[in-house]
Amino acid sequence: MYEAFISYSRKDRAFVENLYTALTQHDRKVWVDWEDIPHTADWRQEVYDGIDAANNFIFILSPDSIASAVCGEELERAATSKRLVPIVCRDVAPNDVHPALTKLNWIFFRETDAFDQAFQSLTAALDNDLAHVKAHTRLLTRALEWDHKGQEGSLLLRGQDLRSAEDWLVHGEGKMPAPTSLQRMYVGQSHQAEAARQRKLLLGVTAGGVISALLAIAAGIGWNEANRQRVVAEQQMLSAESGSTQLLSAAGQGFDALMTSLRAGMQLRQASWRKENDPLSTQVVNAFQESIYGVREKNRLMGHGGVVYGVSFSPDGKTIASASDDHTIKLWNLDGSLRQTLKGHEGEVHQIKFSPNGKTLASASADHTVRLWNPDGTFRQTLDGHTNAVYSVAFSPDSRMIASASADGTTKLWDQDGVLLQTLVGARSARKPIAPNNHADSHHGNLSFESSGEVRDVSFSPNGQTIATADGDTIQLWSRTGKLLKTIAGYNRPVLSVNFSPDGQKLVAASEDGTIQFWTLGGTLLAKLFEGNVIHQAKFSPDGKTIASAGGDTLVKLWNRDGTLLQTFQGHQDGVYDLSFSPDGQTIASASADGSIRIWQRNGISLQTLEGHRGDVYNAVFSPDGQVMVSVGADKVVRLWQRNGTPINTLQGHTDLIHGVAFSPDGQTIATASWDGTAKLWSRKGALLKTLKGHTGRVFGVVFSPDGEMVVTSSGDGTIKTWDRNGKLLKTLRGHTDVVHNVSFSPDGQFMVSASHDKTVRLWSRDGRMIKVFRGHTNWIHAVAFNPDGQTIASASHDRTIRLWNRDGMALHTLEGHSDKVLGIAFSPDGQTIASSSADKTVRLWRTDGTPIAILRGHGDSIHGINFSPDGKTLASASNDNTVIVWNLENLNDLEGLLAKSCHWLQGYLQNNPTVPASDRALCNGIKTAS
Repeated sequence: MYEAFISYSRKDRAFVENLYTALTQHDRKVWVDWEDIPHTADWRQEVYDGIDAANNFIFILSPDSIASAVCGEELERAATSKRLVPIVCRDVAPNDVHPALTKLNWIFFRETDAFDQAFQSLTAALDNDLAHVKAHTRLLTRALEWDHKGQEGSLLLRGQDLRSAEDWLVHGEGKMPAPTSLQRMYVGQSHQAEAARQRKLLLGVTAGGVISALLAIAAGIGWNEANRQRVVAEQQMLSAESGSTQLLSAAGQGFDALMTSLRAGMQLRQASWRKENDPLSTQVVNAFQESIYGVREKNRLMGHGGVVYGVSFSPDGKTIASASDDHTIKLWNLDGSLRQTLKGHEGEVHQIKFSPNGKTLASASADHTVRLWNPDGTFRQTLDGHTNAVYSVAFSPDSRMIASASADGTTKLWDQDGVLLQTLVGARSARKPIAPNNHADSHHGNLSFESSGEVRDVSFSPNGQTIATADGDTIQLWSRTGKLLKTIAGYNRPVLSVNFSPDGQKLVAASEDGTIQFWTLGGTLLAKLFEGNVIHQAKFSPDGKTIASAGGDTLVKLWNRDGTLLQTFQGHQDGVYDLSFSPDGQTIASASADGSIRIWQRNGISLQTLEGHRGDVYNAVFSPDGQVMVSVGADKVVRLWQRNGTPINTLQGHTDLIHGVAFSPDGQTIATASWDGTAKLWSRKGALLKTLKGHTGRVFGVVFSPDGEMVVTSSGDGTIKTWDRNGKLLKTLRGHTDVVHNVSFSPDGQFMVSASHDKTVRLWSRDGRMIKVFRGHTNWIHAVAFNPDGQTIASASHDRTIRLWNRDGMALHTLEGHSDKVLGIAFSPDGQTIASSSADKTVRLWRTDGTPIAILRGHGDSIHGINFSPDGKTLASASNDNTVIVWNLENLNDLEGLLAKSCHWLQGYLQNNPTVPASDRALCNGIKTAS
């Protein structure tokens, strides 16, 4: 294991030699290629092995390293699995720097910088969170070996190695480098194998207990002891199942976690020894809750005999078509039942598409042909003309024209009857690096290239007048008559897919270089997302607000239009080649090299996602009647929503991000707090009533008194201000020595508590007199809340803890579990549950004695504000992923309710997937399903 791998350009060798000497003198083991890898070796794989074996990846930034194709390849290899440490040895233009490095802190080692000081910064960066980074490298090394050897079962983790990996995975959330999808899969499958072994062992013990009991009856002795052994065995099995659920949830294997929970839940339901709220029952139910909230995968369609390359929804959303290297196309119902298998192609089928009018299917194949089929699966026609594999096929919006893209370097246009209309011949400009013969002269220098000339994808604009092709390492735009309109360059690897936005104004393209890029039709780059792995497909949702991507890293990801990651769908066991949105945009089907098509729901079993903000969302609250929600964020917009998620209105007027929001007790007034230094009062219908000015810093929080007569604001200027409902300043409260994040009133309105970056909570009387200072947190305090009984106060801190206090300032409990700063805190209306939100991307539910209840996973970034609805049945969380999630908390502790929800969700899979064992297929017998 190496402490660091250094990637550099040969022109910076002198600097790298000095850096290498300094590192080795400090006993730092470093991997550097001095061009001395044997010429007979696979030098590129040697380099990749060096990257994989290093804890850190040091990238030497200079104009030459940025321009180096090899340095770029090394960076792409490291970006998804290593902690990146950028070092500047010569100044570079920030816009030219790889996206993976732009958001990181750079360490400057230029000639004008002090080397020793910069070196101290470097060693501090290398030593930061060292245990996590070392464990990451060890686990990655084992996971890669397991993957390279065909995921051999004997290489899975067991015993203490597995327990250590599980613990690391759970606590690795929010840390860098983040656990990779391969690591998650490796640990998840190791756990499943271990759980299966334990289950088999415990089943043997249980069966033995039954036999012992029968023998005891025959002998007239020992019944109680035999029965006790049977119960113990059952309980051990249940405990193992619930532990497996929590691990699978943490590993991102939501579907498998739900299946495991369902089995455990049914076992618990049938257990004769079960008692209400006994510890084991609580453990099983808590794990069940986590799996309910974490699942997005709804079904797995299995039946192809090989890689699935293409997938498509029919225009009515009732049918899914898939294309495979087994030479077939399959048609499926939404419940996963196989309707028909279409045969006829003599090679791999790369893509399948429905015509917009739903009357035709077109398939593209390696046998050089496109085939047309009727919706009932009957063969209609073969389109011959290509001289190499056909990768892609597309229909014009009016269904009258078909376009096909081929490895022969052409795109062909056909009419609906199969008559060839036009052949488009592009630039054939794809360039592939060739490993040079003389490694010493080429490494980190220039490479020679060859032209591939393959056209990998084709799509029509929504108005049907423009055609886009992924032609080698370019995007080409054509008129419907075949005239080349525009060539968009900017790639150093082939473009694999290109698609129009629904409004026809933008393009999204996925590339072998690991990027998703957004372009105007004029060729202006709007945004570039770097993923680090090959991206096979990227498509807009039907409403144009979301982009889904499918990659070689086994993941399907959802992004908003500005490139913010919204959701990650994990479950495939190999690269994902294609995806398709349902017509309503709420369901996604993905096709993978693992031989499956997976069905994903954007909204899970018990949650709803509100999308609309164009930036971080900082808070979301319910109106007192629970019928309206209001959210605020970095886009300076106040958004009102119906409880079902339908947008109502937007309020604009602030000139900087809005951090806080509150409803008046009568629900008629909304107060907002902004970094523009003001708070504003609005009518529920959106009219601006008053602007509260007086703070000399950013305003972070705002709250109404329970009687609605007072508004309280908290600010970065270290003060709290009280105002009457007409906006008149009443008093300025001083005492905090740093930013005051938020304020909460006691239910009787006689007291206030405040949370500050000065690491204290302070208790105030309504008239502004400071009563008590609560000390105990070791870092900033982001949020504070009163329990509805007014006797307990909860505070959420940057130190990753929640603390509970009585009104006298006595610490009652410290709640630990979040792996990053805790940003939000709320009590349920009945005072029995605490909800916390964190930068670790989770919401956690706790009992008031500090006992954990559930972990809610669904956001793709830090979570700020958290608030219960007035009836306590739902919870709203606001996140940096630009969304608000509304969590349904009904039946949270009801085993029957959890079973009903999960059986409803899994119904199609259990009934139709051919790999489901008979014991699982009958799991939901006797359960009344509910949505």
